[in-house]
Amino acid sequence: MRKVILIFGVLVMLFAFSTQATDSPSAGVGTYVTAADIKLWLGKADSNKRSDTIMSMIDAGNANVGVAVVHRPIAAKGQGGDPMQHANVIEIYYVLEGRAVMVTGGKVLNPRPFVQAIVDASSVGPSIRGPSADLAGSESKPIGPGDIIFIPVGTVHYLSEVTEPVTFLVYRIDPNKVTTTHSTPSPVVVP
Repeated sequence: MRKVILIFGVLVMLFAFSTQATDSPSAGVGTYVTAADIKLWLGKADSNKRSDTIMSMIDAGNANVGVAVVHRPIAAKGQGGDPMQHANVIEIYYVLEGRAVMVTGGKVLNPRPFVQAIVDASSVGPSIRGPSADLAGSESKPIGPGDIIFIPVGTVHYLSEVTEPVTFLVYRIDPNKVTTTHSTPSPVVVP
């Protein structure tokens, strides 16, 4: 499992740098999020609550790049979470454990902006969410351990159902650098 996560992380970084090569403001210095860090935060998460712990968000030169540990408890069909859409951030989900149904595409209905108290909006940039979605043009897929989901900028996405508590690593790439960078974990409980 550790080898898969490492390979996936390398692929994410290559993707982030593929558009252009620039010198990072902190060239020569790495940022480490260890397996022990991830395990520690997973141990702190309440399995009955939704959470999004931003482990790190760095200025990687041509983009801000970060990783978060996201957890969602069991939720009945239609209760997995609100549809959301990020204006600047690409997200790549890697499922560590659990099972759910993810919906991508469509349109957020009755959209409203993210509120800082609801989610660390500085880690996803300008975003909207709504109580429901127009499913025209969307697709639903069951997801489980080892699955990877790419969410392009502006793509509506949400979990429609969580059949087993699900935990993801979410890699966030912000080529416009509207997100806030930080190197210490920022735990957020999402209602």
